[in-house]
Amino acid sequence: MFSLLRFRNRIINICNSDSIMRSIHTAAFLFFLLLLPLSLKATSLASDFIYIDGERWNLLWKPIYEDSALAKRLIEFLPKERTVSTADVHGFTAHWIIKDGYLYLQKIEICRLDQGKEPLFFDVDELKEVFAPYYKHGRICARWFSGELRAGRGKIIRNQLLGFDRDQEEECIMKVKKGKIIRKRVYRN
Repeated sequence: MFSLLRFRNRIINICNSDSIMRSIHTAAFLFFLLLLPLSLKATSLASDFIYIDGERWNLLWKPIYEDSALAKRLIEFLPKERTVSTADVHGFTAHWIIKDGYLYLQKIEICRLDQGKEPLFFDVDELKEVFAPYYKHGRICARWFSGELRAGRGKIIRNQLLGFDRDQEEECIMKVKKGKIIRKRVYRN
């Protein structure tokens, strides 16, 4: 009986030591980290809008971010009292249009922190200082952008909830070089 009691006390002393407790806490923390991805959900990014042949599409990219200095100037220009979220980290939506074979910025929309208020819109003339290198004859041509743009409309068929990784019923893929639309193809998913 005496040796069993000594054994029990020794186990209690070992379990009370700092190193064992740290090991138990570390193991519990690692177990929590393993379970974390099961409970987290990613967020799709909020799209800009583009008008193609008079129809509104979701633009599945943010062309303004292709020029980091331009994006910084815009963010500094916009009012600080705007709604931001994981889907829209800078709190603005750009509206674009294809006109005469070029990609033009029409306006910037922000939602105010006070949900009861209407969104604010900044038109081309209000943005001309921010976009000065690209502003000409009352228009802002996206000459800073070269690459591929995807636009979609209709029902979302597949959504990976990560960035713009989603497919819609109808999609338009555009190849752009310095703001000029080089190629445009429309697909039905």
